[in-house]
Amino acid sequence: VDSLRIATCGHALCLRPLLPMRDRFEARLSWSAMVCAQVGARPVVATMGGVCSSKQEMVAQPGAPPATIEFAGRQPHTRCNTPVMDETPTGFTGPVAGGMNEILTHLWPRISAYASEAIVTEVQPALLAALPSALQGIRFDQEKCHLGDSPLEFRTIYINKETQQTARGVRENLVFQARVEWFSDLSVYLSLAGAGIGIQGLSFKGVLMLKLVGLMDRPPFFEGVRVYFDNLPDIDLVFQGAARGLLNLGLIRRKLLDLIREELSDVMVVPNRLGYSIAPETDIFEIKSPPAQGVLKLTVWSAKDILAMDKNFIGKDSSDPYVKIACGAYRFRSPTRFCTLTPMFAWSCLMPIADTAHQRLHLEMFDQDMMSQDDFLGKLSLPTSVLLDWSAKKKTACSLLDEHGQKSKNGTIVLSAEWMPLVLSAAGENSDKAGLVFAGVYSASQLPVKGEGAQYWVSVRCSGVLPDFDKRPRETDKCERCPDSIAASDARSDEMPLASKLALLRRHGMNEADIASVLGYQEETFKDLESSARDTDALERWCTVKWDRSFEFLVANAKESSLWFELWCQPVSAAPELLGNYECSIVDLSSSPSWTSWRTVAIPNTKISLKLKLQIRHFGDHADKAQTAKRMGGG
Repeated sequence: VDSLRIATCGHALCLRPLLPMRDRFEARLSWSAMVCAQVGARPVVATMGGVCSSKQEMVAQPGAPPATIEFAGRQPHTRCNTPVMDETPTGFTGPVAGGMNEILTHLWPRISAYASEAIVTEVQPALLAALPSALQGIRFDQEKCHLGDSPLEFRTIYINKETQQTARGVRENLVFQARVEWFSDLSVYLSLAGAGIGIQGLSFKGVLMLKLVGLMDRPPFFEGVRVYFDNLPDIDLVFQGAARGLLNLGLIRRKLLDLIREELSDVMVVPNRLGYSIAPETDIFEIKSPPAQGVLKLTVWSAKDILAMDKNFIGKDSSDPYVKIACGAYRFRSPTRFCTLTPMFAWSCLMPIADTAHQRLHLEMFDQDMMSQDDFLGKLSLPTSVLLDWSAKKKTACSLLDEHGQKSKNGTIVLSAEWMPLVLSAAGENSDKAGLVFAGVYSASQLPVKGEGAQYWVSVRCSGVLPDFDKRPRETDKCERCPDSIAASDARSDEMPLASKLALLRRHGMNEADIASVLGYQEETFKDLESSARDTDALERWCTVKWDRSFEFLVANAKESSLWFELWCQPVSAAPELLGNYECSIVDLSSSPSWTSWRTVAIPNTKISLKLKLQIRHFGDHADKAQTAKRMGGG
């Protein structure tokens, strides 16, 4: 291919000089469509809105979806390494995305049916718990709750590779970065004091990351799958019905949005991810919970010229400002500064960063009110990749934007940032340095069965946590016993347990040969039959629970830090019960390779075993900064 000609029907077209064979070139159309192509040895295939054409000349009609140009052949398809995901025009789907959307279209009725049940059984209790007593009458109508006929859509999908540093060495991952949008015609119907309230639609925009983790040279060719969002997607709701005015401006709307965002963050926004192992004997935490690349310390120094939201009869109007910071699923709030338009904060927070290339820091300032909703004062969004180059000693003034993301009269805020990379240390080194402790709770076995529906969970806390990091204990999900234990019990639910059969037959004076004959066993296997009965009884008394959940703690000194694991159980209609606890010192990991240890520990004074993965990564020096900034993963 020596040249490429595109007729644009009057639109401006700018092509960079054509590069040598098999080099990439780019063209940008005036309506901000990016055209990426790989020059190959076979004819051009041009696609318009996902429809392929073998012509080398293509006409772009005004208002039509932008063009995506690919080259057919055996050469691998390569896209732009640094895609601008936010510039994807509405209605445009690339060739790869089109196939994924077809799959979603077929699956959507099943997904919707599952969601309608989850709305009633999970969302409704969580919403009621967050609402005041006056609104406890709100209920969801399951027959009128569904996700609609319009499925979530993939707009664009970019594919590349990354490396992941683990305690076992460097692993290679295949990364799918997909912009997803959902303008839903869902229906969620609520009733409140006899009034019908409907959620008519939901808008959802975000960038989904899917990674095939640990590429191998043998089937299944990768160890597992990881799915997550680097940043919380943009979510909004549209209401209808008699009480829509109340919802659009009131407490229920805010609580619903907060609930949706919180639930999504707890499951799929870093450091939380969905992960599944494919290959046998895979480290599930390397797939599901790779530790952070580093820690960003953000300091909010001051602000000036902010909006005055509180009217004063005596003196000038003022505000009571505070700052909220969000990065991934981490959330922070500054103290409130009262009666000032030039607040001095001098407040810092520490944020583990999982992906420096794609995460963003979101800052919002509010005016605190006692009797009404807090007033919005301004916002700011910065890529973490930009903050890596900032300095703790250099203060930067940034303009606050209005609610629509436009520069207005919202004032300025003064920030500084310090990037601290995390590195794996050799055994015995850096025992007195600060770092990030990784605590992975895999499973517990030999748990006492507390009846059907009993839930088990682990609470984890850490000592020696740095002052600017969250010190609160973390908890795994509350889970019931594993299905295999339930199945073993359910299989015998309609018949007498084997041990009871043996005892009954012995009471009637039967010998071993007759007992074996009655039960359908051979006489020589009678001893094995008795052993099986004992094992069966054990299954009825003990069970296993699996969590696959990890937590991160930033500590000042490994020598002075410890972890505590408390195992809890809550039977149905009963108070929570502490089953036992386990304590370990972080410095104990110093004898393990790369300060990383898988261990199965006994809970003192019980038969319970707890399976854990523990690791600490220490803060590196300045020489590690450039290296960790370029790295795309951790493990």
